[in-house]
Amino acid sequence: MNIIEPLDLNCWATSSLPSGLPTLKMLTDCTGDPFQENVIGTLTTQRGRRSVSPRKRPRPSRDLDSGQPAAHPAVFPLMRHVIKTPNAPGSPLFSQAVKAGDFVYVSGLVGIDVSTGNVAGPTIGEQTRQSLTNCQTVLREAGASLDDVVEVGVLLTNPGDFAGMNEEYASWFGDAPPTRYVSKLGVELPGILVSIRMTAFVG
Repeated sequence: MNIIEPLDLNCWATSSLPSGLPTLKMLTDCTGDPFQENVIGTLTTQRGRRSVSPRKRPRPSRDLDSGQPAAHPAVFPLMRHVIKTPNAPGSPLFSQAVKAGDFVYVSGLVGIDVSTGNVAGPTIGEQTRQSLTNCQTVLREAGASLDDVVEVGVLLTNPGDFAGMNEEYASWFGDAPPTRYVSKLGVELPGILVSIRMTAFVG
């Protein structure tokens, strides 16, 4: 029969009680550090006592700022990657998209045709088509497609353009479209009628 007795708050002893058999006692120093454990063993037999020297587990490197184990680059790959392409509108104030883990976050893109530097046209249908095209271009640069999109955000300058936007939008996604929200664009930009953003999952 084995009995486990608490010696103090940090140590436990295990003893085998049958007479004439070796008795093994293990003392473990539980310092609260899961990366180091000092184990001292004492083996008692009928012939005498033999002590086992302490063993130490190697302590892994730690981040000096957080105190947490340092991430190994082979185990934890780069989780954040900025997506850039000259084939879609960009700005020094924001990234066109950021890939973080299995997700791609596409910034709100307006209906500017980068081949001309101007908005694709004066109508909501033309600008919606170009905005979606720009989002699609950025997704491709990130290794994703419209089929991977899980959420779309649409911002309209004029809420009255809702029906016209939907007319063009409906032809872009199949029978299982992503989630979507539509709201009013908070700022007025000359000639801009719509801005569209997306989130895609590529896991």
